[in-house]
Amino acid sequence: MDNSPPTPSLEEFLACCDRECEFLVRDYGFERLSSPKEYNEYSVRFRKMEFGVDIYGENWGASASCDLLRGGDNVYLGLLVPAAARSASRTKRSRPGQLAQIQTIASVLKEHAADFLSGDVRRFDAALAEWKRVTRPRPVSEAQRLDRQRQTAVTVAGHASKRGNYAEVVRLLEPHAKELSQHQLRMLETARQKLKDA
Repeated sequence: MDNSPPTPSLEEFLACCDRECEFLVRDYGFERLSSPKEYNEYSVRFRKMEFGVDIYGENWGASASCDLLRGGDNVYLGLLVPAAARSASRTKRSRPGQLAQIQTIASVLKEHAADFLSGDVRRFDAALAEWKRVTRPRPVSEAQRLDRQRQTAVTVAGHASKRGNYAEVVRLLEPHAKELSQHQLRMLETARQKLKDA
């Protein structure tokens, strides 16, 4: 039996966002934009000069998220929530419906993003810098590249072995013979023997 909350209609989603986030307009001077985010009609956007708050539905009505924007930069609202508060909220077992999540987003905006909404971007900038740090592409070393080549060769050789293409197994594994595991070496030796016997 599925106990998940019903998926809200677009009208219910928009009405909930307007009701719960009306404080952005009233208390902080944001303007509710009439157009949704590109490609997602289940979204509500608020703007004040270079600042923005985007609330949007995800997962076909199962969840809702919020991003804070300044100019061309955006940060997921959850990154402004202190770590202790984030871990405390994870202990709940049941997943609330999308409308309940919008109510939670409004509460989190009030409690943990009031500084940003008022124009103080220090915590926003710190969260953005940390996000950029952890998502920065890391350079791939030559050793990692060679290891990846070996792993790919072993995987493809395994499929070739199942198809009985022993010449392909030998071609793929011989360049990596010194780095192969015992099992992989047996596959190489078996393929060599099958080619001799043929």
